[in-house]
Amino acid sequence: LIVAPVSTLEAIASVGNIQCHGDSATVTISAVGGNPPYTGLGSYVVGAGMHTFLVGDANLCTDTILVVVDEPATLLANVTSSVIACAGGYT
Repeated sequence: LIVAPVSTLEAIASVGNIQCHGDSATVTISAVGGNPPYTGLGSYVVGAGMHTFLVGDANLCTDTILVVVDEPATLLANVTSSVIACAGGYT
C-alpha cells in the first residue's frame, strides 16, 4: 500500500522583531503538508540578516525557507555644546 501525502510539504516561518541595533530575534519554524513527523522545526535565536531553514518529513521530502531578519538602524545622537560665560551660569 502506497500512501501519498495529501499536500506538498511547506516550511513556515514566524519572525520576531529586533528591538535594538545589534540584538537578536526569535524565528519559529513550523511545517504543513507532507507526511509527518517533521524535522527541522523549532525556535531559533538569530541576528539580523538572511537565514535559511530546512524542514523534512517522513518521506524524506524537504522544503527550504529563506528568512530575512531586519534590525533598526544604529541610533545616532546629536550633541551640541556651548561655553558658560559666567561662573555659576548654565546653558
